[in-house]
Amino acid sequence: MACLTAPTAGAGQEWNSVTPVTNQQEHRVDIMTARMRTEAESRPRGNKSVFLCGLGMVLFSALRIHHFFEANYQVMYGWRGSVCDVGSWLNCNNFDYSVLAQVGSIPMGYFGLMVGGLICMGAIFPSAAIERTNRMIALGNVGAVGLLLGYSVLGLRSICLWDAGYYLCSALALAVLWRRSAETKGFRRKWLHPSFKYLATFLVIFSVGAYSVRTLQRAKRQANFVAQYFSLPTVKLPSKISPYRPIQSTAKFEDATIRVVEYSDLICDNSKYLNEALQRLNKDFPGKMNVAFQFFPLETKCNHVVDKNKHPGACESALIAAYDPAKFRAIHDDFFHNYYEAQKPEWRRALADRYGVSAAFTDPQTEQTVQELIETGAEYPPTSEIYPYGIRSVPTVILNERMIIGSLTYDQFRLICQAIVDKQNDKRQFVESWYDRTNDLMSWLFRVLKIVT
Repeated sequence: MACLTAPTAGAGQEWNSVTPVTNQQEHRVDIMTARMRTEAESRPRGNKSVFLCGLGMVLFSALRIHHFFEANYQVMYGWRGSVCDVGSWLNCNNFDYSVLAQVGSIPMGYFGLMVGGLICMGAIFPSAAIERTNRMIALGNVGAVGLLLGYSVLGLRSICLWDAGYYLCSALALAVLWRRSAETKGFRRKWLHPSFKYLATFLVIFSVGAYSVRTLQRAKRQANFVAQYFSLPTVKLPSKISPYRPIQSTAKFEDATIRVVEYSDLICDNSKYLNEALQRLNKDFPGKMNVAFQFFPLETKCNHVVDKNKHPGACESALIAAYDPAKFRAIHDDFFHNYYEAQKPEWRRALADRYGVSAAFTDPQTEQTVQELIETGAEYPPTSEIYPYGIRSVPTVILNERMIIGSLTYDQFRLICQAIVDKQNDKRQFVESWYDRTNDLMSWLFRVLKIVT
C-alpha cells in the first residue's frame, strides 16, 4: 500500500504544479485580447456617412468656385446664367458680387473645398489623430457657415443653391463626427484636441493651393480683360489722322503693329498719365507703335463737339503745340512734364516765346488745323445718352480700331498691346489663351458634377 500511495501523491503534486501555469497563460491571453479590442475600438473606422458628407462638401464647393469664375469673368466665359440662379432669393450672383465672395483673391468656395477634402481623407484613412483634427476643423467650419448664412439671408436677401447644399453637408458632417465621439468626455478633449502634425500638414497643403488659386484668378482676370478689349466693336479711323506724332515707328500710320489715335488735352491730368503709359509702352515694344495726337481741348472756346468747359487755356495750348509740326514733340513733352505750371497763362506765353511760336495765337492756318482735328470727334456715334457724339471726354483712345473711353493703367495697356503683337505673330500667350485651353475641360467636368448633385 505504501508503494501505491507514493505515486498517487506524486501525481497529485504534479497536477497541482501544472494548473497555476495554465491559468496564468489564459489570463495573459485575456488581457492581450482586451487590449487589442480597446485599441480597435479607439481607432476610427472608415465611415461611409463621413465620407459622403465630405464628398458633398467637395462637390458643392467645386460648383461654387465654377460659378464664381463664370459670374466675375463674363466676357471670357460668355455668361448665360446658371441653374442655381432660380430667382431673387435663390441666387448665387448676389454673393459672388459681394465683398465676402473672396478673401485675398481666393474664392470662398476654395476654403470649403479644402475642408471637404480633409473630411473625406479622414474617412478613407481613419486614425484617432486625424479624427480629432477633423472634429475641430468641422466645428470651426460650421461656425463660419452660420455667419455666411446670416450674411446671405439678412444682408443680401438671397442664398445660393450650391451654398445651401454645402451648409447642409457641413452640418451633417459635424453631427456624424459628434456621434462618433460620444464616449469622449469634456468639450476641450472632444473639440479642441487636434494633432498638430496633421494640422500643420493641412495648413501647408492649404497654403500651396491658395497660392495656386490666386495665380489662377490673376491669369483669368488678365485673360478676361484682354477678351473684353477684343469684344469691343471695331470703329473706323478718323477722316483726318493727326500729323502730330508723340511716338512714330513708321512713315505711314497704318503700317505700325500698334496704332493709337489719342484724343487728348495738353492740360488734362488723365491725358498726362496716358502719355506716361504710352512712353513706357514704346520702350516695351520698340519699332511697333504709332501714336497720333488728336487735339481735343475740353474748352468751349474752340471745341463745339462736346459742351464741356473744364480746362481753361486748353485751346491756347493746342495752338502753341500745333503751330510748328517739327517742334510739336518737344512742346508736347514740355506741357506734360510741367503739368501744374502749364495751367498758368503766363507760363504758356513764356513757353511760346521760348520755342518761337508766339504767332500761333493769331495764325488762321494753325487754328483751322486744330479745328479740323477736333471736328473728327463728331464722326463717331454716341456712346452716352448725354452727349451727341462718341468722342465726349479725354483721354479717349482708338487702339487698333477699337475705342477705349477713359484712361487705362500701364499694366492694362501692356496686356492688350502684348496680345495684339502676339496675334500678329500668330503666337498665343498663356494670358490670352487661358480660356481656350481650360474652359472646355472645366465645362465638361462641372456638367458631370451638376448631374451628380
